[in-house]
Amino acid sequence: MRAPDRIAVAGVALLAAAVGVLTGRVIGAETTDVAGLPVVLTQRGTTMDAADPADPGQARWVATDEVLASVVPVVVTGQLADRDVNVVALTAAALPEAARVATDLRGAGADVAQLTMEADWVDPDQAALRTGLTRQLRDSAATGPAATGPAATGPAATDPSGIDELTRLLARAVSGTSDSDDGAVLAALAGAGLLTNVSEEAREPRDPTTVSVLVAPPNRVGRTTPAVAEIEGWVQVVAAWEEVAPAGVLLAEDNEVGGQSELLGAVRRGAVVAGTESPGVATVDHAATGVGRIAIVRVVARLPDGQSGHYGFLTGTTAGAPVP
Repeated sequence: MRAPDRIAVAGVALLAAAVGVLTGRVIGAETTDVAGLPVVLTQRGTTMDAADPADPGQARWVATDEVLASVVPVVVTGQLADRDVNVVALTAAALPEAARVATDLRGAGADVAQLTMEADWVDPDQAALRTGLTRQLRDSAATGPAATGPAATGPAATDPSGIDELTRLLARAVSGTSDSDDGAVLAALAGAGLLTNVSEEAREPRDPTTVSVLVAPPNRVGRTTPAVAEIEGWVQVVAAWEEVAPAGVLLAEDNEVGGQSELLGAVRRGAVVAGTESPGVATVDHAATGVGRIAIVRVVARLPDGQSGHYGFLTGTTAGAPVP
């Protein structure tokens, strides 16, 4: 067996081992069922130095995931060759996670554009700014065919918050689905302070099969619970983006086991209630783990073909990662 083949086989074996840990099929790992799903009751988001030596399940999980994380580049290489992907940080708090996602996607061969949507995008106090900016862009004909889209009656008439139509404008501008002056849209959003860290790739023409990965800030046990209006606003963003992104959208978030994910949970509940759990929206709730990083790459590879899904630890998932 050639050396590269040995490495690939080792990567697959490590992935299988990690999935075993995630589902509790490892000696010493304590599990419980949440809505019929096995959940490992060990601390996540830590390092071997911080692992509790008295908890063999935790130490086993951390050791396995650290090894798996080290071979992620080998496991994902070539899976996204020449694919256009957007990585969108939902506020600056998500930038470290978004940077790691972008690095993995580039390692898989993707052409990655990066940008950050700032907190004012969903701040209820900034509704006038958003609706005014949307109206300005529409009046200047920068939206092109978007004038006949979902918000043709005007942003304020259907969405007083201004979140939906402004999100559609951005999604079209970076997803190759608009005939308008996308550069003018990005410049206007950046000038208003709603958009930052726009990479050069985001300003270049994108393919209509571009997948967008929206990266939420990490969800840590003990963190301050986001305001309801903030969560509702980001749920609107995800839904509006998915509405105009034909290749699909992935919402990625990293959660500690036992933590509650208001944003990702709301998106999953909405997908089930609305019956839209395909092919547009997918979710990953363990984005910083080795198996989560592999899951993100595999989901991005499958979304343009209409294959969606929900992966990770929390309620509503079907597996730790898509099966190769």
